[in-house]
Amino acid sequence: VSADFQSIQSPGPLEIPGPRDKAVKEYGEWQVSNVTDDTLKAAFREICDMMIDNGLDLEQVYKDQDPEFFIGRGIKIGIAR
Repeated sequence: VSADFQSIQSPGPLEIPGPRDKAVKEYGEWQVSNVTDDTLKAAFREICDMMIDNGLDLEQVYKDQDPEFFIGRGIKIGIAR
């Protein structure tokens, strides 16, 4: 397996300063600020709440690349991906 292939398979760590739960909330609010539809705004807030409720931070979600975790809990596929 080439080194290039391995780097695609294993994302490097995210360098996010500060408390992890705060980063999840701030990222969620950034996502909310980039849509106008109230249903989408609610969905972005819901996924952030779900992440915090399950003890997940942005780095864990980024490394796992597992949208099925969220889709299986009712999150829209476009939000989960």
